[in-house]
Amino acid sequence: MYFRVPSSSTSSSTLSSTPTGRAVLIDTEPKVINKCLDSKNQKLRNFKYDPRSACCVGDGGGAGNNWARGNSLFNVGRVREEILDKIRREIERNDRLSSFHIISSLAGGTGSGLGCAVTSGVKDSFSSKGLCMNTVVSPFSSGEVIVQDYNAALTLASLLRSSDGIVVMDNEVAVRKCKKGWRIERPKMDDVNRVMAEGLGGALKESYASKSDEASRVRPHGIPTLVSHCVPHPSYKLLSILHVPTMPRESVEFTRDTWEGGVVGRLRQMSRTGCEVEQEIKWGVKEEMQKFSPSPHKSPPAPPPTRRTDDVWEVPTSPFDSGFGYVYPPQNPSSPFACHRTYSKYRSFDKHGTLIQNSSLPALKALGRVEGAMRKHEAGAYLWQYEREGVGEGEWEEVWNTGTEALGNYRRL
Repeated sequence: MYFRVPSSSTSSSTLSSTPTGRAVLIDTEPKVINKCLDSKNQKLRNFKYDPRSACCVGDGGGAGNNWARGNSLFNVGRVREEILDKIRREIERNDRLSSFHIISSLAGGTGSGLGCAVTSGVKDSFSSKGLCMNTVVSPFSSGEVIVQDYNAALTLASLLRSSDGIVVMDNEVAVRKCKKGWRIERPKMDDVNRVMAEGLGGALKESYASKSDEASRVRPHGIPTLVSHCVPHPSYKLLSILHVPTMPRESVEFTRDTWEGGVVGRLRQMSRTGCEVEQEIKWGVKEEMQKFSPSPHKSPPAPPPTRRTDDVWEVPTSPFDSGFGYVYPPQNPSSPFACHRTYSKYRSFDKHGTLIQNSSLPALKALGRVEGAMRKHEAGAYLWQYEREGVGEGEWEEVWNTGTEALGNYRRL
């Protein structure tokens, strides 16, 4: 689904026998792309990138942590045509295309600004080809870039208009998972990337709505299924991912989990309490901790006792039968909760579960950066960096309108 598999005639002793990711690499600094394409790094992975699908934009100096600078690079010279042409060529290598997945930063310069421009370009040029989902990585709350709230507000406003669904991942949450789950005292960036990739991989892993579908390998779960179900209304596009277990690699082989009281129970309690890290679950909490909502959601009833089973297709999902549905109109006939399963193991885990949710707590956490940006804007701080790239008061007004509308929507849940 996500890779081009080499033909059987390819020698297994060469790098060319490695599956190739169906991806286009875009950056403003060649060293980043070169690192991804380096043969030594590719051998460490079980897949590789196609150098023909790599694109370095600009003069190689980056975007200076400025969203407006990164966004404007898309329309310099033939950059737009070059990027869209590489995407078009990747589309043509697919027998069937149903979606696009764009991964970038939330508050940098290149990832956020150029990423938003690429998203708009994809929607304008290839909207008939499939849905577009974005995954954005939120920065640390302090200590990175002084203008990151501006960049985040501009990114969210742009993607809320152009994307079909936005998965928000958080650097600070990933660090806590590394420390408490993987027991890494001082996580490196590679560790942070791996723990986020583990959650995203679980969300996108091939799975099925029924046992018969898996047996015949038809209608696998993918981005179209995820977005169409989790984003039932265009006013609510912000998604978050919970996954269990989170443990050191050396512990996986010796760990045996359960479904009902284990994986399912932990995911439900994490969602119920707004907990983002498995090791921080608050089991004594009975009500949802809606810190930003004036009307907390009621706690669902306890599920009836069920017999223990190791068969993933026999696992009851009754803990999720209630407590979901706040973003679903009452007249919507579909259930707010959908379950996709597979016998195929994920990363050698005995049992593994991932919950993709459209919930107010994570959404309001991300949208809180809009309020931070508004406070800076009122003080007139650092606005000249954006004005010189063409972002004036009219553009900021659109950003505030889009951001505050989204904040209001999620606060009313």
